[in-house]
Amino acid sequence: TVNLNSLKEMVGDDPEIIKEMLEIFCQDVPNYLEAIYQGQETDDWAAIASATHTLKSTIGFTGRGDLVDLAEKLQYQKVKPEDPAFYDLLKHFTRETASVLEEIKEMLKNNDF
Repeated sequence: TVNLNSLKEMVGDDPEIIKEMLEIFCQDVPNYLEAIYQGQETDDWAAIASATHTLKSTIGFTGRGDLVDLAEKLQYQKVKPEDPAFYDLLKHFTRETASVLEEIKEMLKNNDF
């Protein structure tokens, strides 16, 4: 569940600024998720690390500290992992990030922020 308290602490309680930040989130996150998916297909783990690093700060204002912590772990894997559990972590991260994205889109649609 998204909690925008961190965002509001950063930018104040101005609905226009909050809306703008959420719109930027909705524009940027799909590109980073796509970079992760493509990185998996091409074994470009440096690209995955870069995308998770950027998403770490981007997703931080959504109140999902669990995803920030997970991105922190994922951002350092710059070569193909040998541990199969890593793939489960990555899958969980992308699935949950996509879920946050959908929740924010719904917030924007309903002006519920």
